[in-house]
Amino acid sequence: MSEKMTSFLDLKPEMLLQMFRRIPGFMVILINKDIRVIFCEGVEKDAFGLNSFKTNSPPLSQILDSHVFQTLLPMLEACFKGAKVSHEMNINRNYYYIQAIPILGDDETVDYGMILFDNITDDKLHSEASRSAKNKAEQLNRAKTEFLAKISHEIRTPLNSIIGFTDQLYKSRLSKSQEKLLNAVKVSSNHLLSIVKETISIAEVESGEITFESRTFFIRDVLRDVFSIERFHAEKKNIELNVINSNRLDMPLIGDVVCLKQILLNLSHNAVKFTEKGQVIVSAEIEKEEQDEVWVLFRVIDTGIGIPEDKLNAIFREFKQVDQAVEMRYGGSGLGLTIANKLVKLQNGMIDVDSKLGEGSEFRVVLPYKTAPKDQAITKDSHTIEPKEIAGRSFLIVDDDEMNRLLAGVIFEQWDVPFDLAENGPQAISFAEKKLYDMILVDIHMPGMDGTEVARRIRNIYKDRKDPYYILAVTANVIERDLKRFLKSGIDGYLLKPFREHELFSVILRYMQGGQDLTRMQGDFMTVSDEPKEKGSVPGYDLTDLRTITKDDSEFFEKMVKTFIDNTESRLMLMEHYLETKNWKEIGEIAHRMIASHKHFRIYSLMEILNKIEEHALYEENYDTIPEMVGELRTLSKDIIDKLKKEIK
Repeated sequence: MSEKMTSFLDLKPEMLLQMFRRIPGFMVILINKDIRVIFCEGVEKDAFGLNSFKTNSPPLSQILDSHVFQTLLPMLEACFKGAKVSHEMNINRNYYYIQAIPILGDDETVDYGMILFDNITDDKLHSEASRSAKNKAEQLNRAKTEFLAKISHEIRTPLNSIIGFTDQLYKSRLSKSQEKLLNAVKVSSNHLLSIVKETISIAEVESGEITFESRTFFIRDVLRDVFSIERFHAEKKNIELNVINSNRLDMPLIGDVVCLKQILLNLSHNAVKFTEKGQVIVSAEIEKEEQDEVWVLFRVIDTGIGIPEDKLNAIFREFKQVDQAVEMRYGGSGLGLTIANKLVKLQNGMIDVDSKLGEGSEFRVVLPYKTAPKDQAITKDSHTIEPKEIAGRSFLIVDDDEMNRLLAGVIFEQWDVPFDLAENGPQAISFAEKKLYDMILVDIHMPGMDGTEVARRIRNIYKDRKDPYYILAVTANVIERDLKRFLKSGIDGYLLKPFREHELFSVILRYMQGGQDLTRMQGDFMTVSDEPKEKGSVPGYDLTDLRTITKDDSEFFEKMVKTFIDNTESRLMLMEHYLETKNWKEIGEIAHRMIASHKHFRIYSLMEILNKIEEHALYEENYDTIPEMVGELRTLSKDIIDKLKKEIK
């Protein structure tokens, strides 16, 4: 035994023993070259059953479990070669951090090995619990995001038809009563769209999936747009709306103009909504300026109901309003201020509020922007439609929704430009193989072959093409992460459903003029609080909306009804076919697709059955009830189809 080791063991042994016995979860074992134990002490001796040895210097293999020993053996071999090694191990449901440390003799060779056991069970379990909680939170967040994406798609797709046909109907001759009813449809559609946008915005900012664009813009243009959108609501309430832009801010800035509009519209709309008399002021001025960066201070001031002092800290929380009475009287989702707050913070800005109950409120937002050269071109989205600007261009529209194809057909026919309609991916591929299109507008959410696959295949077909062409996604899916995936598939940009005719024209024109900036186009951020009350279910069907939309075109009305009848009959046949093979997933998918078309015809009695079929089929439950429901669906559908056929005779 070396002098060093003799000194270690013989010098005040009781002190060493007491020290090792007082270290929580610790044990030390000293072994010689023969891997025999010459010293063992520590709290963990009990856990290993090492309180007494039957012999002096027993082999380590005799006092440790064989599995533990075999695991330690490679460490000990490395230790006696001069290496310090460590390993984590689960022993008897406890986690240990084990170290093997070489001890050198007088001749600088390894004479002994010291094995240190440190019980890290508590730390390990805490770490695993934290990791599990984090993973669960991430899974829940992903599930929420995916759920909102699906809901957004389901709502935006029919909204696209409603808003699109409403815009087209405004071009026809209308009586005053018809115009009033049509305006109610438009107001309600915009209200529903605002709720969808607010909900999706919350999901985007919370998931970190939102990205900010850098476009050149003027503050005065943003304020003008805010004024034009909110003026209608202010005039309706006899409230004075003023927009003020500082003369010093007459410079081009670089930033996310869409995001800025959303923030200001959320704040200004709230101001108008909660003001019964007086005025609302929206202003912008320079807060600070440094070289090529400027901090802009926006103020939204109102003479409304105000906010109690003890409620000021809560108004930026989700779904939170001052109190229940306010919520019942003024309505709203309670998301507007939350979205504004989070969008400001994500851009390294600041938002705060001063308010006095019964006197009004002042919201202040400070956002940093880069300054742009004064001669830099500003891209503007015009509401003016000049079809001659895209004359001679050819288009392919790919959408599995019949209503959306019909709407696209109406718009492109009015523009008098050549176009083809494809109802699925394979048909679009077939068209592209035979003809060169200047722009392909493709729906993303399609069964079988989705829009991204269509884009990839068309890119391959046109791989040797020299002249420019563009593929644009027309999608109701607005989750940023998915949109990035769309763009990687060969899609140049995207247009979000529902869209206005001028928005469709604007994004087409931008690309036709050479703009390749992955354009994101969205509708106006408009909300209204006086939403009509939802009516009860209507038995049979209701063609009121359809007749209103197609009043001056009986041929178009007949085409819409025939399309619904043909689609319903073919889908019922498919559903009965899949019943024979018990292909529940396909049955659920068919039911899901039928729901949208039944909404257009207000066939509420069958929508309930379709919802149950979809739920049972896709969620794999109560399969035995599906055949009966499909039979009932067939019987009731036959009665409605017979009546519809009489409508178009």
